[in-house]
Amino acid sequence: MGKFSLLNLPAHPPIKPSPPGVFEFPAFAGGSEALLNANLEAAGKGAVVIVGGGDTATVVAQYGAEGKLSHVSTGGGASLELLEGKVCVPRFSMGGRR
Repeated sequence: MGKFSLLNLPAHPPIKPSPPGVFEFPAFAGGSEALLNANLEAAGKGAVVIVGGGDTATVVAQYGAEGKLSHVSTGGGASLELLEGKVCVPRFSMGGRR
């Protein structure tokens, strides 16, 4: 999983892809945990880290890391729209924060 970490950290912003493997089973959760840790490391260094999609958000919640990342959403499509710079109604209603 070190290769994933090395590839992901230089990205601006890092984007957490779908979980690799079957994270629901501890024997197969190592890849998902390693990718999450790489993203947490990037966030710790000041990077904006966007996580989107139900399974990916579940991994983040499973490790109690929701508050350590910039944006966590169960909506993968909504996260892509955020990256595209589209206006998101809930975000707009919160004062247009970006």
